[in-house]
Amino acid sequence: MKHLLLLKALCLVIPFAASAQSKIRSGPDTVAISQTEFVIRNNTRDVKGFLFNTGNGKTAFRGTGKAVQFTAGTQGAPVAGTTVYTNVVFKSSRVKAWRNGYLQPNADLNGIRFNPALGAITFHPALAANDRIYIESIFATED
Repeated sequence: MKHLLLLKALCLVIPFAASAQSKIRSGPDTVAISQTEFVIRNNTRDVKGFLFNTGNGKTAFRGTGKAVQFTAGTQGAPVAGTTVYTNVVFKSSRVKAWRNGYLQPNADLNGIRFNPALGAITFHPALAANDRIYIESIFATED
């Protein structure tokens, strides 16, 4: 009797399990899973950046950002006493700035102010001779 009930239960469950399976077809050179890494090879292989979820199940590549490093007062860098450094690569991005190895907070007295529309960073206090500046940006992922 128990075997008959088990057989009837299996006859009811097996068709549902079989219909839940779906097939994915892809060429062997486009999709690979290698040591827990999912690799997709397509026409975007030369795009630098990362995949960003844009919503509604869609993704798009976004750039990773830029970095600039200089020493105040050296050739090609802002001179000592400068308060504003502008670089168009920082437009529409988010930045972090370090002065002599210390992360500068967003502040009006001891830190920086950033204007993303211009790509302008205002330093408080002004840059001193031989200040080592490192600025990195990432492109904004949220509006």
